[in-house]
Amino acid sequence: MRVGLILAIRSKYSNPFVALGLGYVAASVRANLPDVKVSIKERLEDLLRERPDLVGISASSENYSVAIEFARKIKESLHIPVIVGGVHISMLPQSLDDNFDVGVIGEGEKTFVELLRSIIENNGIHHEALMNIPGLCFKGADSKHHRTAPREIEQDLDALPRPRLEELPFFNNTPGGTCIVSSRGCPYHCTFCISEKFHQKYRSLSSERIANDIEDLAVRKGFKHIVFYDDLLIANKKKVLSLIALLREKGLAGKITFSCAVRANLIDEEMCILLKALNVTDVGMGAESFSDKILAYYNKTDCTAETNQRAIDLLHAYGIVVNPSFILAAPIETKEDMLTTLRRIFWNFLDGKINSPTWAPLIPYPGTKIWDYAIERGIVTEHMDWDRYQYHFHLCNEVPQEEFRELTEEWMVKYSILLMNEPSKGGTFVIGDRAVLLQKIEKLRPKIASRRDPEVGDELILRFKPSDLPKPDKNGHRVLAPPEDQGIETLLARIAEQSESMLTLAERVAEWDESAAYGIRAREQAVRVLLSQVSKIIRGKLWKSALLLRRIRVLIAPPKSRRARTLRRCVNTALAPYRKIKASQELRKKSPAVGPPNAAPGGDRDGRLLRVDPAPEQGGLHEHSATMHRHEPESTRSPEGRGAEASEIAADDR
Repeated sequence: MRVGLILAIRSKYSNPFVALGLGYVAASVRANLPDVKVSIKERLEDLLRERPDLVGISASSENYSVAIEFARKIKESLHIPVIVGGVHISMLPQSLDDNFDVGVIGEGEKTFVELLRSIIENNGIHHEALMNIPGLCFKGADSKHHRTAPREIEQDLDALPRPRLEELPFFNNTPGGTCIVSSRGCPYHCTFCISEKFHQKYRSLSSERIANDIEDLAVRKGFKHIVFYDDLLIANKKKVLSLIALLREKGLAGKITFSCAVRANLIDEEMCILLKALNVTDVGMGAESFSDKILAYYNKTDCTAETNQRAIDLLHAYGIVVNPSFILAAPIETKEDMLTTLRRIFWNFLDGKINSPTWAPLIPYPGTKIWDYAIERGIVTEHMDWDRYQYHFHLCNEVPQEEFRELTEEWMVKYSILLMNEPSKGGTFVIGDRAVLLQKIEKLRPKIASRRDPEVGDELILRFKPSDLPKPDKNGHRVLAPPEDQGIETLLARIAEQSESMLTLAERVAEWDESAAYGIRAREQAVRVLLSQVSKIIRGKLWKSALLLRRIRVLIAPPKSRRARTLRRCVNTALAPYRKIKASQELRKKSPAVGPPNAAPGGDRDGRLLRVDPAPEQGGLHEHSATMHRHEPESTRSPEGRGAEASEIAADDR
């Protein structure tokens, strides 16, 4: 018997990990039915060409209509049984379409094997025999829908055979990296998520099995980066500790990098240290919102706006890239709730603390409490047009859909301008099409200019000029002209344009609670990041030197400390290209008034003066105020922070 497996999708994915479930099903079939030949195909055309005897399709709700169309074509071409599995049919078995013969409910490794064995023994689908197999749904000879008893979940995940990752669809689209699953399920109960209901219970592989799998991927197959495709890797801290110890025993510590998912309330100093010890380079985090009211509505247990921000600050301080996700337009979410989240995202973009975030309107997935809410109000039905998942649902009662669209469009424009030199960091928050972005800016400008109460980021749109937008290079990437191609006056004008928002940020940073260890270490990391950014000016990648110096002033060390010397050396190195444009004396005479309109000439709101001397040995950065220095004892700095500034700057200067 030949069995073909395929993932129902609308377009080609670049991420192979979504097909990992098919890999486990295929491995289970091979282990239990050695005479059955199994293949996983990326394209329906390839699967039809192989002419299998049976096809299994995995589908989510977004792609359930695609799965139905796949099944129709398979039936027309091959006239064979078609089985559907995956999240959608597991959460909504009564939606089984007539093009499917049987649906597999829940985790399918054992169920699919028993189904194939029944088909082989009975020379086809025998409905009476199917009633003895737990975890199935089907339409019987009586044309009624039947559902068998629920299947008990597999408690011992170590007993499951390993999937062949190299056969997964889209695997070749991620060279050098692969994925692994160390657990199933999630111990939390968010109202928008199906993980708890689909997997029923949080379970984990043993640390020994995980370490062996990593060793196999790294040593025998040569992978350098591994993604933990768990809902929440850090749910079990003991497992993380044990895994670190086992990788050290195997000599793999530090030789492989990892990505994983985290949760804000579980991030503290100890967890950050563990993630660094595991060599995690980036994490996904479901922040969802910066409104406590909305987080409570989503049942984000122990998560608040400040918990989210603290987690971002800590992870950033430890050099771990944070890729957060957000959900907007909950039924009770007001415009002010949305603005609270959008503003905080803006500040985190400005701080460089988040990378490639994603966002989406709240979507009612079958099996969730949000689905129940949508069912009660007639927004969705059990036999709806599943193509609707390609268009945004609007569940929000407080903000009309058109107003919501305008609001998100405005902020996406702001984020796009803010990140125009590094658009890849904006994730789904930026507009990639240059022409579309310019069109939206011109459309928004009159509306923003007429506002009585300015909003965060308004000045970016009002003062934007098309010439500010970097032109794409031959590879389509946006690039900046080198510093020498711009005048010092142009540089200073750009600094003045954005100074007020930068000073607001500086004030906010200055108000951080110095008594909190995470605050101190976050400031320490902020200094290092800012130094790194300033040093990049010499390569023409950043045009905000004085703005960054403003931010550094809030964080600067005592004047005679090693860190202050590093600061001065970095600043002078970064400003070297501009000294070629203007003599050092002339530069001092034309120091920018980077404060807001009510600032004293040449200084900030307190009339303090910032000037840059031409030579490092003359001190470089001076602040004419006895109150500017912030003393931080060496013992409060993060392990990575001690003595790291000079090496980081040296690396950047190279």
